[in-house]
Amino acid sequence: MSLRITDHPLVDYPTRELVNITIDGVPVKAYAGEPIAAALLANNVQGFRYTTKRKEPRGLFCGIGQCN
Repeated sequence: MSLRITDHPLVDYPTRELVNITIDGVPVKAYAGEPIAAALLANNVQGFRYTTKRKEPRGLFCGIGQCN
C-alpha cells in the first residue's frame, strides 16, 4: 500500500520520472526530485532512525518544512 498522494482537488502534481533509489541496501521506488522522507513514507517505511538511549523508532517530525 502506497501512502503517496497521487490525486488532490487543490494541487496539480506534475508528471515526474519514477526512479529507483537504495536505502540501507533496500531498493525503493521514488519520483525524481522527491524528498527522501516522502519516498520512504510512500513505501511504508515509517521509522527513519532509532533513539540512542531507548532504541525507539523515530519518523518524520514535520512534513511541511516549517519546524525550527
